[in-house]
Amino acid sequence: MEFWKIALLLYLSSVILLCLQKDKASLVLFILALVSHAAGLMFWTRQVTHLPIFTRVETFSSLGFVIGLLTLFFYWRNVFSVQIWARLIVISLLSAALLWPPTPPCFDYNHSYIYAILFHLFRRLALALALFASAIFLSARQRFKNSPPEAATLRFQGRNALMAAVLIYLLSEDVGIIWCLKGWADIWRWSPGFMISSMVLIYLMLALHLPGGSRKPGLWYTLVGISCGPLMLIAQLYKV
Repeated sequence: MEFWKIALLLYLSSVILLCLQKDKASLVLFILALVSHAAGLMFWTRQVTHLPIFTRVETFSSLGFVIGLLTLFFYWRNVFSVQIWARLIVISLLSAALLWPPTPPCFDYNHSYIYAILFHLFRRLALALALFASAIFLSARQRFKNSPPEAATLRFQGRNALMAAVLIYLLSEDVGIIWCLKGWADIWRWSPGFMISSMVLIYLMLALHLPGGSRKPGLWYTLVGISCGPLMLIAQLYKV
C-alpha cells in the first residue's frame, strides 16, 4: 500500500495547488498521483491474483482510480469546482482504502469466473460514473447563484454521466442474470439482492425523468443527482 500512500499525498498536494491557482503544477502532480495509484493497483493484483474489484479495500481504491481517470480525461472541459469536488472524492475513497482493515487473500472460484468478474467490474464502473456525476452536480449547485447558464451546462453533463452509469449498470445486471441462471437456476428472483439492485436502478432513472430536465434550474433535480453516487456506493458496499 506504499504506492497508495504516495498517491494520496500527491492527490492532496494537487488540490492545494489547484486552490492556489497553480494549474500546471497541480496537473503534473495529479498525473503522478494516478501513476502511483495505478502502480499500487497492479502490485495488489499480482499479490491477490485477481482483479481489484471484489473486497471493500479493492472497491474503494479502484473507484478512486477510475474517477481520477475521468477527472483527468475531462480536465479541459470541467470547471474549477468540478476538479476540486472530483479530486476530493478520489482522496476520500483512497483514504477509506488505506484505513479499512485489509481482508486476508481469498482464492474464491468467482474471482476467476468470467461472469462474476464482468458483473463486479461493470458495477464498479457504473458506480465510478455515478460518483463522478455527483461531483458535477455539486459543482452545479455551487455555481447556480453566480452563473446559472454554467450551472445548467454542468447539470446536463451530470445527467449524461448518470445515463452512462445506468447503461453500464444494466449491462452488469444482464451479466449477473446469466451468472445466477448458470449457478442457481432462477431462485435469485425477488431476493434481497435483486430488490436492492432494482431500487438502485429506479433511483438512477429518477434523476433522468424529473420534470423540468437538466437545463432548467431545480433544487430537487440537483439534490437527486448529488445523492445518486453516495446511495449507489452504500448499496454496493452492503453486498460486498
